Amino acid sequence: MSCQFRQKECRLAAQSGYSARAMWPTRSVTVPFFRRQGAADFNALVADDSVHMVLFSGGDSAAEILPYIDYENIRRNPKFFSSYSDATPILNAVYAKTGLCTYYGFGAGQFFDLRHYDYMQFCSHFVEGYSARRFESDSEWRTLRGGNCAGTLIGGYSSLFALMLSSEYFRYDSDKNYLLFLEDHEKFSKVGSVATYLAFIAQSAFMKRVTGLIFGHYSETAPDELLRCLGRFGEAYNIPVVYNDDFGHGTRHAILPIGINAALDASKHTLDFCV
Repeated sequence: MSCQFRQKECRLAAQSGYSARAMWPTRSVTVPFFRRQGAADFNALVADDSVHMVLFSGGDSAAEILPYIDYENIRRNPKFFSSYSDATPILNAVYAKTGLCTYYGFGAGQFFDLRHYDYMQFCSHFVEGYSARRFESDSEWRTLRGGNCAGTLIGGYSSLFALMLSSEYFRYDSDKNYLLFLEDHEKFSKVGSVATYLAFIAQSAFMKRVTGLIFGHYSETAPDELLRCLGRFGEAYNIPVVYNDDFGHGTRHAILPIGINAALDASKHTLDFCV
């Protein structure tokens, strides 16, 4: 498998048996994708038949690349696109514009400290001979509102996902149901801020099609205030809600495919991928 990311990650990926090339070895890692030049590099990778996966970091200005991505190029040359956090706009835009599943939860930086759980998550979604039929957990799940639901998985970093709802690069089918996943971290957002992001999501037309919520790692010990907030969200909109530490800005980096159908049993703590 040929992947694309930075020089140090390339060396670490090679140690794991993957062929990798660095995208921009001389540029600041804080702007791996930036406006027109970043889009040109991104589009070139998509057109390169030797590249099977684009594993990347988003950067604070990742959303600025969206108008310059060649989405028709992606339709002609589909790849695996995997990242998380600030890359939320890119992953959701690629899915919205092309219908191609993208993968949230695992970025290039995870090769710096590749733990067994993360490695098996990577293999289950991207390596031939493995499969991902059911989400494999490595943390305690908390049921904040029980029940069963199903829908197309969609989501990302909470603030950026909330902002995307008003963008032309976010689309949803008003006849389909969606299973929403979100994550945030205490070093970026206070619980009050998370509540605000949830409120904006709830006030959108998209919320009418949301059947459940999975919330990822927020802190070493999830504060009661956050758990109550998520529970109220579930009660207000009559949907199952669970919290876990399997994905997000913690030590575990589980992968959630944006665009795949999935079924959640919030009481039994299972998430099945319908592939």
